[in-house]
Amino acid sequence: MPPGSGPYCFRIHGAIYHKTSHLRPNEPGKEKYAQLYILDADQALRQRMNIVENASLNPNLLMMLDSIIRNINPYAEAFKMLKEFEEDTLRYHGVQTAADIRMYIKGENITHSEHRGRYNAPKENEVAAVFKSTDGVPPTNRDIVIHPRSGGLINISPLNCNLEPMTYVLFFPYGDKGFTVEEQYTELQFYSHRVSIRQEYFNPVLYGRKLFQQYLVDSYVKVEGNRLSYLRNNQKKLRVETYMGLADHIYRAAEKTGAKPGIPIILPSTFIGSQRCMQQNYQDAMAIVRDFGKPDLFLTFTCNPKWTEITQNLFLVQKAHDRPNIHPL
Repeated sequence: MPPGSGPYCFRIHGAIYHKTSHLRPNEPGKEKYAQLYILDADQALRQRMNIVENASLNPNLLMMLDSIIRNINPYAEAFKMLKEFEEDTLRYHGVQTAADIRMYIKGENITHSEHRGRYNAPKENEVAAVFKSTDGVPPTNRDIVIHPRSGGLINISPLNCNLEPMTYVLFFPYGDKGFTVEEQYTELQFYSHRVSIRQEYFNPVLYGRKLFQQYLVDSYVKVEGNRLSYLRNNQKKLRVETYMGLADHIYRAAEKTGAKPGIPIILPSTFIGSQRCMQQNYQDAMAIVRDFGKPDLFLTFTCNPKWTEITQNLFLVQKAHDRPNIHPL
């Protein structure tokens, strides 16, 4: 959040990484986030209240949310199931066997017969499988594998459909899946659908206030990052032969200075915000000037958050900065 007394604005510096932890922390009694679901409800509440950031929260509200999530969230159920399996394994086989337990969270495969506009809550056996491995090798084509012990965090791919329900639990308490690359619509269309207003059902994302801003920025960064990844991995499909002169210039300059050039990545003018896109927009503007003459006026105005068009679309207790999708800050 930027300094000052202005409206809250979520912003990032650098890249966003999504991580998940192992089943148990390195230090006992230091459980956080999903690790709390392996504890009983009372113990999890005490652990939450011991976290400095939660000191001002209402413990009764935390207990109520914990109870709801434990009953309906498939990922919380998967963590609890793994804990029970670990305890049974420890009881009957000893510590060494229990250390080989893994939890494998699978992606969702939508068949053509299912309606693609519907976000189905995954069933328990579709979410996690608990297994014991003698050589420690997880299954092939895995999505997320959570280990019960040993330190470190696990990165989650931004294309993983389990990412959003694990990151934004209160937005998707039933474990509604995120975007998958097999869909017929684009990632941008998917997120536009998720933040749209519909009268027939309640959309918790729009009520998230500060968390809603984080979700919007996170979604935008994922869309932008995946576009860049596609361009990086499909350079041969672009008309890069027109840029060979630029590549030759870079290699000659690097040879003179003794530097080692990296792999050039060409961003086409269709990538919004790239240098070629800005150059093309400039050339289009100059073409308009040549055709119609120089402009006489340049108008600009500031959006007023008290406009009727904005206030009428705010929900109860919301302020204009809580809805960046309708208020251009």
